[in-house]
Amino acid sequence: MSNFLFAAVAVFAIVSFSGPGKRMFKAFLRLLGAKMDTAAEEISKVDPLAEYRSQIASNAEKAKMAQQVVNTAAKQLVSLQSQLEEDFKDKERLSSRIEKALASNNESKATTLALELQRVEAYISENSAQLEVAQKSYDENLSFMKKFEEKIVSLRKDCEQLGMQLSQSEAEKALAEATAAMKNSINISDLSEIRNNILDKINSNKGTVLAAKDLSFADEDEETEEERKLQAAEVLSRFRKSDSN
Repeated sequence: MSNFLFAAVAVFAIVSFSGPGKRMFKAFLRLLGAKMDTAAEEISKVDPLAEYRSQIASNAEKAKMAQQVVNTAAKQLVSLQSQLEEDFKDKERLSSRIEKALASNNESKATTLALELQRVEAYISENSAQLEVAQKSYDENLSFMKKFEEKIVSLRKDCEQLGMQLSQSEAEKALAEATAAMKNSINISDLSEIRNNILDKINSNKGTVLAAKDLSFADEDEETEEERKLQAAEVLSRFRKSDSN
């Protein structure tokens, strides 16, 4: 903490008493401002809704400062109104005294009071003109503030609505991506190919069985022919025996 305070004092001393120090400090502030602007742009890219909220909040702060202008205009207006009320009271009082002085034939006093009344009437004229300007300024500032505040309220509602829409759109996007991923993971053509391979295997197996059966029948036919030949040979052998007798 003490090191930070020492550094702060050193920077303050450089800025206060050194021309180059002042330029360096201003350059640092410009750089810092540029960095903050860049950071704000990055935030806007990553989370535009947060940037929208931030800008609305910034404008709301500006509205607070503008409110001070309205308050100042109102204060000036009230001050001029109070001054005019006092001026009119002075005018009424002086007018009454002048009438009394004239009634008592006191021309000197009447003249003095007349000059004072002239001065008060000049104040009334000047303050009335200022009051008109102040009233116009106050009305304009007040109207602007009302519209500005209404705009802030509208922007906040819009931001809230956009936030809901953004959340909904993100949910829809996530669902669409999940659906696409699911469709891609279930490849019907691949299953069809596998099924055809199974059918080929079944047909191959059936062919093998059929060929085995055909070969088996061929062996049986060969055995039957041999038997017939043997039987025929036995019969012929009997005939041969008869001829020899």
